[in-house]
Amino acid sequence: MKVLLIKDVYKLGRAGDVKKVADGFGRNFLIPQGLAVLATAGALKQVEKIKSQAEIRRNAQNNELKGVADQIKDVTLIFPVKAGETGKLYGSITTGDIAAALTEKTRYEVKRQQVDTQPIRALGEFTARVRLTMDLIPEIKIRRKPGDRDRRPCGRGGEAPQSLGAEGRIRRTRRSPSGITFIPTHPKVSRVSLFLTMDIIIRHAQPDQADALTEIAIAAKRHWNYPERWMQIWLPALTISAEYLSENEAWIAFVNRTPAAWYSLKNADDGLWLDNLWVSPAFIGKGVGRRLFEHALERSRFRGASVLKIEADPNAESFYIRMGARRISEHRSDVDGALRILPVLEIKL
Repeated sequence: MKVLLIKDVYKLGRAGDVKKVADGFGRNFLIPQGLAVLATAGALKQVEKIKSQAEIRRNAQNNELKGVADQIKDVTLIFPVKAGETGKLYGSITTGDIAAALTEKTRYEVKRQQVDTQPIRALGEFTARVRLTMDLIPEIKIRRKPGDRDRRPCGRGGEAPQSLGAEGRIRRTRRSPSGITFIPTHPKVSRVSLFLTMDIIIRHAQPDQADALTEIAIAAKRHWNYPERWMQIWLPALTISAEYLSENEAWIAFVNRTPAAWYSLKNADDGLWLDNLWVSPAFIGKGVGRRLFEHALERSRFRGASVLKIEADPNAESFYIRMGARRISEHRSDVDGALRILPVLEIKL
C-alpha cells in the first residue's frame, strides 16, 4: 500500500514523502499512530503544506537540540558485567539500559526507542546511535567490561546519581524536545504506580509542539471509528500548524510527562469558541478531559467572556452536557455525501 507521511519516521522518510509499505505496517502502525495517511488523490494535494509545516518544526527542533547532541556525542557509558567462574557472561545490555544510563548521565530524558543498536552480549567497546531528530543522530560509546558489581551503569567519570525526593523523583528538571519541563523518574519507581497517581500538568502550547497536537487530534477523531475516507477529508482541519498556535491560545495536559490532551480557544465575531478539545484515546474516561475543560472555562473567564460556545462532535455532546453546557442550535454538514448534524452548545461562565 502507498501512504503519505504526515510526520517524520526514522529510517522510512520525512513528512510529505509518499512511501510504499507493507499493508500490516501501514494499517496497524503508521496510520493508527498518526504518522501517515493513505496516499489518496485528496491527501496528495496537501503534500506541499505538510512539507512546509514539517520543515518549520524540524528546524525549530534542530536548533533546540543541537546543544544536547553536542553533549551526547562525547559520552561513554561503562557497564560492569558479572561473569561466572568459567567466564560465562550474564545478561545483555539493552536499549532500555542504554537510555536509562544516558538519561542519568546527561540529565536529558532519552527513551529506548531513540537508541539504535542491537543488544550487547559480549565484552568490548561498541557504538550506538541516539535519534534526537531526523537530522541530529549523535553516536555514543558503550564499554562492557568484567566486574564483580551488578549491571548498574555509570557515566564517564563515575558520576553518582542524584538523591531522590520524598516522592521518588529526581529533583533536577530538564526540557524535552517538545519544550516541556519534566522531572525524570527514578528507574526503580513503578511507571504503573505513577500512572495511577494521574499527575496532570497543564502547560501553554508552543508553536513547535504543533506536531504533537496534530497526532492527538487525529488519534482522538479516529477513536470514534469514522470511515477512513472521512478521515482523509478531515485531515487538513486536524493538522495543526505553528502559525495557528502563534495566533490562538492553546493548552496541553500532560499525564506523568506524556502529552494526553489539548484544547484551544478562538475569538470570533459572535464570541469566544472552544475551537479544539482532543483527548488521546489512552486517556479517555480517566478525568483528563474534565480537568482540561475546567481549565478552558477558567481561561475563558480570565479573558472576560460570559459565554463559551462549542461546536461538538456528536460523540462528545454528552460530555459537554454533563459539564454544564446546553444545546442552542445545530450545524449541518456534508461529508462524502453523508449528512452530519453537529450540535452547537454554550456554557455560561
